[in-house]
Amino acid sequence: MTLSGLIAPDLTGDPASLDSLREMAEQGQPWSLVDGNGNVHGAWVIESLQETRSLFFADGTARKIEFRLQLKQVDGQGA
Repeated sequence: MTLSGLIAPDLTGDPASLDSLREMAEQGQPWSLVDGNGNVHGAWVIESLQETRSLFFADGTARKIEFRLQLKQVDGQGA
């Protein structure tokens, strides 16, 4: 499964969230996938995280971070 997302630090989201996802991926452990309504969709392993940064502030930090998260289901109970 591939999930796409957008972080716009001046509007919504925190780039540190991507650091947390990278750490989770490095551990190679399955994690519960929970949607915005609290529904659990089984256990998944993060296979990859890709990001693209654009629209920069004057100090060089990105105003827009788009990302793609590649997940692999490990328990047969996903959505």
